[in-house]
Amino acid sequence: MNTNSAALATPNPGTTVPAPAALQGLVQRPRNPPSARNAAKLRAPARSDDTPMQDLPLRPHPTEQRTPANTLGVRVAYRDNGDLCLVYALTGALAGIALPAPAAAAFADGLWRHTCFEVFIAADRDAPGYREFNFSPSGEWAVYDFLAYRERDPAFVIAAPPTIETIRHDDRLELQATLPAALLPASVSPGPRLVGLCAVLESADGSMSYRALHHAADRPDFHHRGSFTLELSDPRHHQEQP
Repeated sequence: MNTNSAALATPNPGTTVPAPAALQGLVQRPRNPPSARNAAKLRAPARSDDTPMQDLPLRPHPTEQRTPANTLGVRVAYRDNGDLCLVYALTGALAGIALPAPAAAAFADGLWRHTCFEVFIAADRDAPGYREFNFSPSGEWAVYDFLAYRERDPAFVIAAPPTIETIRHDDRLELQATLPAALLPASVSPGPRLVGLCAVLESADGSMSYRALHHAADRPDFHHRGSFTLELSDPRHHQEQP
């Protein structure tokens, strides 16, 4: 979400939950560990080279007084070639959600003004830069690079477009986005990338709900570095180890 909007309240600190060894580099360290019981069950891509995927629930900001009852979850994993795959699943009555009409798969500004799935990625823990990705159910997408908090990089060039596939059922919408390795922010160290998972849901009445894996401020702000609570290690770095 590329605006000054959004609400994120700092929850009470929780304990780090170690990831199973089978996740091969996918490590989640939320402030409040999400309950697997509430996580949406999402469809994993049918690829033999995928790392295992884990259900991660996106919850509304604690200050929201009106929010759709729909459940929203994400699965995320690297492919062996370094591409990053995300599968968002919105479940519940879709009639109450305003979904953008289908459009050509191309870059579009302002997608966050309507229902939109998002991910923020920082390449290095100690560097201020990060990248924002927006995926619309319409098929449109956007990528923005930031040198620091909300400071856009005017020289940024999109190296390769993401691919988006949307599947809609009566009470379920799935959006799968694949980010080519060349599109991800480059890291100068072998450490994990820091990831913030989030989304904007627009109700049919025009009200907005801001969902995130972790809300780190007292207003919705997906750019807040404290919301980048998921750590993802590029599998290619592990392959390079002796």
